[in-house]
Amino acid sequence: MLDQVRPVLGIALLAGAALWFVRGSGAVRWLLASYFAFLLPFGLINLPGEWLDIRYAYLPSTCFCGLLAMALRMGWLRGGAVARTLVGMVVFIAVAADVLLVRQLERKYDGFGRSAESVEARRQFELRRAGPHV
Repeated sequence: MLDQVRPVLGIALLAGAALWFVRGSGAVRWLLASYFAFLLPFGLINLPGEWLDIRYAYLPSTCFCGLLAMALRMGWLRGGAVARTLVGMVVFIAVAADVLLVRQLERKYDGFGRSAESVEARRQFELRRAGPHV
């Protein structure tokens, strides 16, 4: 079922982006163009693993966050009291989810740091760093 929904959702999002590009401001156009330009190497073109440096994968997410901020701003400015309440709730829920996720990741990586493998690797590193004179 997911294989059938995914292409339809992708086409709907692409159509919405095209409509927003046509009717949006210059900032929206720039963010949309940048998002798709940065996303292209990661999603549409099959490149060898050595050529594509994954450390630049954050670039599409920065444009996506800018688009999300523009959408929330438009909802805030054009909407009434109900729309402003919804925008506030969306922002609050997003921040709360982010805080929960960060706390879960901290617990997870603290557990990795205390594992037997990590303790042994840290001990080996300290021995190599101390040098042969120890």
